Amino acid sequence: MKAFHTLLFSTALSTANALAAAPDSTVEEAFNRLDTERLAVLQSELNDSYGRAYAGYRLAIARHLRDEGGAGEALGQVLKLLEVNEAAQTDSNRAALLAMAYGYKIALTPLSAVRYGPKSHSMVERALALDAENPLAQLARGISQFNTPGAFGGDKREALEAFGRAVSLYHAGRGGTTADWGLAEALVWRGLTQRELDREREATQSWRDALAARPDHRWAGALLEGNER
Repeated sequence: MKAFHTLLFSTALSTANALAAAPDSTVEEAFNRLDTERLAVLQSELNDSYGRAYAGYRLAIARHLRDEGGAGEALGQVLKLLEVNEAAQTDSNRAALLAMAYGYKIALTPLSAVRYGPKSHSMVERALALDAENPLAQLARGISQFNTPGAFGGDKREALEAFGRAVSLYHAGRGGTTADWGLAEALVWRGLTQRELDREREATQSWRDALAARPDHRWAGALLEGNER
C-alpha cells in the first residue's frame, strides 16, 4: 500500500452548514480505515445524489491508496452524479465537492489537467460566489491554490489564508453534523501549507489540532508521526 500521508499530500483534493448535507460520520469512519467494501455499501444505501457523490469521492481515494483498482471508475460516477445535477450550480456544497473531484481527476491522470484544471477552478469560484462563508468552499479554494502551480495562478500563501478561514468558520459552527471531519481536514491542509512555507513548528501544531478535533483522522496521525521522527 502506498504511504498514506505521502499520497494524500500529493493527490487528495479532498470534503447554511458546509457539510450538513454530507453522509453521516460512518463514511469518514470507513474512509479512515480504508474500508472500500464498506464505502461501496454505504454509497449504495444513500438516497440523495450528493450523499452518493460524497461517498464515491472517498471510495475513489481509498481504492487508489489501497492499489486495488477502480479508483477512476468510482470517480467517474462522482462526476456523472454531480455534472448532470443542476444543483451543482446553485448549491455551494455541491459546487465545492465537484471542484475537488475535478482536482482528484487530475491527480489520477495528470495529462487531464488541461481539461479539468479550469473546470475545478470554475467550480471553486462558483462555490464561493454562492456562499463565501461556506467552510467547504474555503477548503476547496485552499486545496486548489495549494496544488495549482504558481505559473498558473497557485499561491501557497493564499492557500494558507483559505485554510485558516475554513478553520475559523468550522469553529464558528458552520460545519453541521460532520464539522469534526471538516475541521480536521482543514487543519491538516493548513499544516501542509505551513510546512511548504518553512513553518515546521506551526505545521506540527496544526496536525496535533487535527487529531484533537478527530482522533481517528489517519492522515493527520501519519503526518504527525513522520514529522516527529
